[in-house]
Amino acid sequence: MMVRFYSRAAQKRLKEGARKMRENTTTAAEVRRVLKGGRPRILNNEPLMPLEAMQRIASEANKARTAMTQAGLDANDIKCGLIFCTPGELDKENAWQMKPLPAPEQQREFYTFFADFVKSEVAVVFLGILWHMIDREANPNGLQVSVWLTPFLGGAGTKAEKMLLAAKHHAEEVIKNGGKPLDN
Repeated sequence: MMVRFYSRAAQKRLKEGARKMRENTTTAAEVRRVLKGGRPRILNNEPLMPLEAMQRIASEANKARTAMTQAGLDANDIKCGLIFCTPGELDKENAWQMKPLPAPEQQREFYTFFADFVKSEVAVVFLGILWHMIDREANPNGLQVSVWLTPFLGGAGTKAEKMLLAAKHHAEEVIKNGGKPLDN
């Protein structure tokens, strides 16, 4: 493995650029960077079982709420929803469904919603998590919103990725029109 050589002038410019970036980054943007970092770059294309998906979204949401609180931000400014579909709908780009994860004290109905799928033996494909974060520091009115995805399945150009991107695009359109895509 070859190490890239940077001249002293290039190193100085890189450090200066990093310093400027840190100065202009809001606290919420830093939390978002930490949450998005460390994701697996190679996705396993094996569908998650319902309990695995529930555990994954719960742990990701707890991690996000903890990161927001530790950064001195309101934990209610970050929300997430589970994107899913049935196997027969994977060919249709807009056949995805999303169930927002409510506040921790109200999550029982979220879990029973998916437990009913298991009882009725309806197959469900869990595609990923849609995130919605309000950055009040960037815009005092609370209108600066970031939307991103945490895929469970996928890879470039797959049907799952197309559905996830359609869900993200829909959420961005809802926000642009003044709505809140992850409110119950």
